[in-house]
Amino acid sequence: MLSTIVAWALPLWMTLSAIGYALIAATSAPPWRRSVALLSSAQVLGMAALFVGIAMEVGPPDEYGDHPAAFGLGTLVTAVATVGTLFQVGPSLR
Repeated sequence: MLSTIVAWALPLWMTLSAIGYALIAATSAPPWRRSVALLSSAQVLGMAALFVGIAMEVGPPDEYGDHPAAFGLGTLVTAVATVGTLFQVGPSLR
């Protein structure tokens, strides 16, 4: 049940994460500002991919008329952008 609530509110969580990362980026030291801003933009890109996928009706609809492939696409875009950012940040953590 909890996973259903979390998945249903994915745009909400992505928006809150993007706002939080943007606030952290605004207060970060210059070397970290770009990386944290990229984490914020990863959330925004994923949300945009989610909404575009829903608008284009990507994948077959489920029994409720939703398009789960659009949610998967948004999650995938967010994950790839986040991992890319973390690979960029990783070497500076040493």
